Amino acid sequence: MTGSTALAPRVATPVGVGPAEIAGTPLASRAAANTIAQLLPPVVRVVLGVALIALLSRELGRDGLGQYALLFAYVALFNVVFNDWGLATIVLRDISQRPLEREGLLATAAMLQAVVSCGSYACMVLGVFVLGYPDPVRYGAMLYGLSLLVGPVSILSMPFQADLRLNELLAPSLVQALLTFVLSIVVLVVAGGSIVWLAAASLAAVIVQTVWIALLARRRFYRGRISRPAAVLNHWRTLIREAWPIGAASTLKVGWQQIPVLILGAYSLSATGMFHAANRAPQQLVVVPLALNATMFPLLARSWVADRVLFARQLDRLVGASLFVVVPAVIFGVATAGPVMRLLLGPEFDGAATPYALLLVTAGLLFPIIFLAEALNAAGSQRLNLALLCVLTPLLTAAVLGVAPRGETTGVAAVLLVGYGAYLAALLGAAVLRFGAAAPVSAVAGGVVAMTVGAVALGLTASAGVVVSSIVAPAAALAAYACLRPDIAALGCSVINLIPKFAPRPVAQEVPHGQHTS
Repeated sequence: MTGSTALAPRVATPVGVGPAEIAGTPLASRAAANTIAQLLPPVVRVVLGVALIALLSRELGRDGLGQYALLFAYVALFNVVFNDWGLATIVLRDISQRPLEREGLLATAAMLQAVVSCGSYACMVLGVFVLGYPDPVRYGAMLYGLSLLVGPVSILSMPFQADLRLNELLAPSLVQALLTFVLSIVVLVVAGGSIVWLAAASLAAVIVQTVWIALLARRRFYRGRISRPAAVLNHWRTLIREAWPIGAASTLKVGWQQIPVLILGAYSLSATGMFHAANRAPQQLVVVPLALNATMFPLLARSWVADRVLFARQLDRLVGASLFVVVPAVIFGVATAGPVMRLLLGPEFDGAATPYALLLVTAGLLFPIIFLAEALNAAGSQRLNLALLCVLTPLLTAAVLGVAPRGETTGVAAVLLVGYGAYLAALLGAAVLRFGAAAPVSAVAGGVVAMTVGAVALGLTASAGVVVSSIVAPAAALAAYACLRPDIAALGCSVINLIPKFAPRPVAQEVPHGQHTS
């Protein structure tokens, strides 16, 4: 590709990170700061999301919460089916591997994304009338669906991720999460929980975040105006050819997330509200591996072309360390599912504890799934991931259709757990086929064994009470993983040992002349 003259001469030259710098200390520090900055907004979203769903469940009831879930599921489905063609992933991979072509790639991709976003919104508005949803869902979707149009800004802000500078976007992300929560509470107080006004609150938060990010990107990367790149159609054809497998795979992945809600919504709004309430916290946890991937994907893309040994080590540590943390956390969540659901949602949602526990285990499976799928994308094997999803998605949809008509929320959650387990096994097989010895087989196997040990310990200590089981079972899972992978446990200890280095050091006192210390 060409593109070095795609932008006006006044645009600042982007700073690319070469393969030789991958193991360097400055890059390691930047990656650590980048990851920490990306983990903070998801943690805030998890806390605020759980608090918000607790308030909404009491104010809206099952039917109202079902409409709320249906609205956002519908917009999310169109956001991926039509709006996300995988452009962001391909652009990030290419500007990470070929930083000198950055200007042309970004300008071309942003123009293509603008066309796609407008078409996506038009299709969404048409579909909302064809499907015949209730008026609150219909008009709320039309309003919140305007968030589809921010796609070009997301493309133009890709240099922040490629250069591991996502910490500069920390403030807009935190403000968006806080603003969504605050405005939603205002709607509950002032408008009585109107679905349309709740959609407007979420849209306002997205607009504030988008404008803020656009201003930051313009100041750092686009000091001049963006001129029209040369050979636009040729670049578009290249981008589409590379991106469509990722876009199709993303469509199927979001289908896995939203199809249960959409199918349940066709039979019972009450069951939809129950499923959404049970899935709220597990769904929020998924943003954690996505945040980690935001840092690791550019590094994996570079190491794949520069150093395969380093690629293997990065992927193994990424999957292993994440499972070392998430497996005990999931076991703890399952042990405390009953009290947590009763505390958060109230007596009307007593049946949500079992679906919540199943969906929490599913969320744990998503950690290695996301990392393995993105490693395949970094290695240019996006079509392999798409083939797996094409085989598994019809099976999952048929299984959900089999249990949804009876309003079995627990059955739908169990179907998702089995489906994601099959997807993880298939991805691991694809990784062995593509990467060979670089596939993180031991990391995933250690996580499965640790989860099994934790589940057995949970069953043995269940009669002793929630307090005992919630301590013993996660500890057993953690010990099992540490015995299987002592290198991952040592890595965790080394990270903990780094914490004192960030603490302020005491100021050394000057010793008077002629005196000595012992």
